[in-house]
Amino acid sequence: MWLFPVRVAQGRYWLPTALFTGATAALIATDPQTMPYFRQTDFFQDSDHAPGCKVSGVVVAAVPATFYVVSLLRKDSYGQATSLLAGEAVVDDTILMIVTKAISPGCAPRIFP
Repeated sequence: MWLFPVRVAQGRYWLPTALFTGATAALIATDPQTMPYFRQTDFFQDSDHAPGCKVSGVVVAAVPATFYVVSLLRKDSYGQATSLLAGEAVVDDTILMIVTKAISPGCAPRIFP
């Protein structure tokens, strides 16, 4: 994950990068047309009852840990390696989240009242 920009600069992964960048640009470009719909819909009304950040963080971290323990008990080396990679992804995501929150100027305003 950390070396992805280097690999793109070397000419690898151009197609997925271009597709992801294009989709993101399309969503940003159509935001003025789609935002009024999302402000008026009741579909997201129950999103305030979602688990808090700490609870969801514990669940996200517990999934690879549980998978590792089960793989360890079953003596499944492939499952152990997979769970270690999933745990690494959780740690990488946490690092990026902390850095992003530290450099962001305050909290973003709530879109849905």
